[in-house]
This record gives sequence, structure tokens and C-alpha cells, in this order.
Amino acid sequence: MLELFRVIANEWMKLLRRKRLWVAGILMLVTVALYGVTEYHSHQAALNNRPEKQLTIVEQNLSDIKAHPKSDPNYQQDVQSLQQQIATLKVEVAAEKPGSDWKTPLQQEKKADLAQMNQVPAGERASSPTWNYMQGQLMTINYQLQHNVRPLQPWQLSPYGEMMQYLAVAAMLFLPLVVAILVADMVAGEATEGTIKLLLVRPVSRAKILLGKWITSLFVSALATALTGAALWAVGVAILGNVGANQPIAVGSGVNMIHQVVAGPLVSGSTYNASTGMLVFQTYTHATVIPMWHYVLTGLALTVFAMLAVATVTFLCSTIFRSTMASTGVSLGLVIIGFVVAQMAIHVKWLVWLFFPVHLALFTNWAGQLSQEAQMNAPLGLGMLVLSVWGVLSLGVSLVYFSKRDILNA
Repeated sequence: MLELFRVIANEWMKLLRRKRLWVAGILMLVTVALYGVTEYHSHQAALNNRPEKQLTIVEQNLSDIKAHPKSDPNYQQDVQSLQQQIATLKVEVAAEKPGSDWKTPLQQEKKADLAQMNQVPAGERASSPTWNYMQGQLMTINYQLQHNVRPLQPWQLSPYGEMMQYLAVAAMLFLPLVVAILVADMVAGEATEGTIKLLLVRPVSRAKILLGKWITSLFVSALATALTGAALWAVGVAILGNVGANQPIAVGSGVNMIHQVVAGPLVSGSTYNASTGMLVFQTYTHATVIPMWHYVLTGLALTVFAMLAVATVTFLCSTIFRSTMASTGVSLGLVIIGFVVAQMAIHVKWLVWLFFPVHLALFTNWAGQLSQEAQMNAPLGLGMLVLSVWGVLSLGVSLVYFSKRDILNA
């Protein structure tokens, strides 16, 4: 164990001296900066949609029309329309005040949802997109009422929700690129420089040498992922404010698929494949509701787990290829190809079972988003299983290949 610790310490010191660490750091900063710029513009647009802002604009429009009544051929109609808008906006402004009653409208919405759900016969509920959608809505409303969580206003942006939307993309592309840059030369770099021979003739088993490099790869990958997630959260809170931490989100939902011809608009959470005639909609039978802060923390932990799998696959490339350029090229190619395939061929069923890049944003499995996109049940357990299998196989092949490697030709 002491020898393994010394190998890890040695690998960490070598990693700190590599230029790749700085390249990865710059890429992380660019990722966070892009998020900050995007959220700033979104926040400014959201502020312009506040009822107070809209009320000021509409009142000014009404004032302008009344000042020049003869210039408007539809004067009476326009005045009535603007007055109705003003009345509606004043109600919305009053509803946003801290002391306003928000529970009564929510209870009324709950009553209306229950009434609509009861209209669906008991035997048809499992195959009813409307009933299942209302079930999800009802779970959220009940959570807000029971835990005294005031809903966000329609214009408000939560740094928690915004972060997870951005992290879903980052986990599929940006973070794997960072991991590939950090890990791709762990073994291949020493083979390229010729220092691998000096390392292998030391009185330390090859398995410990490789495990030390692998553990270092896992540590730096986990650290880079955690730091990126923390930076995204901090930037989001700085721009949007610390709002929405206790807002509810349903996790553990699945999908149901039925043959049905759909001509009208779809219920939210439903998709229709015209070529197969399959209607796919979310179900909440086994779902639970948790606060957003819990979802963010767990989602970041799941992303770290996914990046460990990416690091292990990249480590395999570094072990097999004796050129840093080849190892890096193949690793980056796998990341980019995986992202493209996962976006364009997500409906191919075997990809969900075998292709690990599909599951890199593991929290989308948990929230049911991947199941809806793939049009099949792809729960969190499936994603973790696929990533674990790829990780174990990659590490096993790396150990076998490295233990039989010819030192003279290394």
C-alpha cells in the first residue's frame, strides 16, 4: 500500500508539471465564462418581462394613444385592450408581493387537476397521457403546499435549474474533453518520452504502477468536474441570485408507449413518432419529489461518476497507444463521435444499452429526460450499469496489456 501511495504521489507531481493541466484549466474557464455570458443575457431578458416593467410600458402606450386619439382609427378597441392588459398586470404585480396569498391559487389549481384526473376512467389511466401529466403536476403542487415553498414567478430564472440545463450539455461534451486532455498522456506520454523504461525497471510491480496512474487519473478528473460544477453554481447565483433552491423536481419517472394516432396538440411531456404510430409519455408511478438543491448536489455527484468512466476509457487508450498524439486523438475522437451519435441516433435502442456516451449526463436518466428522448425506459440504474461495465472492462484490459508489455519496445 505504501508503494502504491508513493506511485500516486509521484504521478501527481508529474501531472502538475504538464502543460495539459493548464490547457484543461483554460477550457474549464471558457466553459464557465460562456455560461456566465449566456445567463447574464437571459437574466436581462427575464427582467424585461417582469409585470412591473410590462405595466409601465402598457400604461405609457395607453397614455400615448389617449394623447392623440384622432391618429388611431381603432381608438376605442385599442384603449379597451390596453386597459384590460393593465388590469391583468396589476393583479400579477400584486401577486408577486412578499405578503401576498400564493397558496389559494395553488389549491385551486390542485382542485382543478384532481377534477380533470377523475374524469379519466380508472382502467384507462395508465394509458392516458393527460392523467399521467396531471399526476406529475399534482406531486409538485402537493410538495409546495406541504413544505411551504412558494412557486417561482414565470419570469424568474433559478441558478439551480439553469445550471443543470447547462451541465447536461457540458457533461456530454466539455467535461469529457477536459478529462481526455488530462488523462490521454498518462501512460502514452511516458512512452513517447522514453521515461516508461526507467519506470518499469523500478522494484515496483507493473500493476501498482498502472493502478497509481489510474487512481491519479480518477482523482484529477473528479476534481476538475467538481470544480467546474461549483464554478457554474457560483456564477449562476452571482447573476440570478440564490433563488429556487427549494423548488420541487420529480425524479425517477419513466415512460409509457402506446399505439395511438395523434392529430391534435400533445400533452406536455409527450412525444409522437408518426412513422411508428407510437405515443410516448412520462409516467410518475415510481417517481419522488425532491428540492432542487438536492437534485443539483446529487446530479453533480452522478456527473463525477460518469467522468470517472470517461477517464478509465481514456486511460485504456493511453495504455494501448504508445504515442501521445495517437492516444489524445482517439480519446477526443471518441468524445466528439459519442456526442454526435448520442444526439442523432438516440432512438436506436441498443445504443442506450451499450453506448456509454449516451449516459454521461446521468442526472437526465434520474429525471426521466433520457427516457423521453430515447423513447424507452432508461433509468438511472441502467446508466450507472453501462458506465460501470465500460469502466471495469477498460481497466481490466489496461492491466492485462500493460503487464505483458515488452519493456525494450515500450
